[in-house]
Amino acid sequence: MSRNLFGWSYPPGCSGPPDDEETPQPRCKRCKSFVKLSASDELVSWTNGANCNGKVDTDGWAQCGHAGKEHAPHFVHWDSGCHRIVVCKRCKHRNKFSQ
Repeated sequence: MSRNLFGWSYPPGCSGPPDDEETPQPRCKRCKSFVKLSASDELVSWTNGANCNGKVDTDGWAQCGHAGKEHAPHFVHWDSGCHRIVVCKRCKHRNKFSQ
């Protein structure tokens, strides 16, 4: 961008900021060849968390972070997501990519 009498302007031929770049095509982790993502790829979901026993410790807090009295045991969910499993056509390695 350059500055002129009327303020900032883009170079000739540019009407605005550059477009977002495409994400690079993934490569096989074993043979480094490009792998093609498709709608038929296997999707595996994952969840991070822990089981809360519902008991309150001496400092007044339960394992799940709730203060106060005892409560019913439950699962405390922290994070979740999905992995895409793609088999390389060249070396048949099962690659796992985060979604």
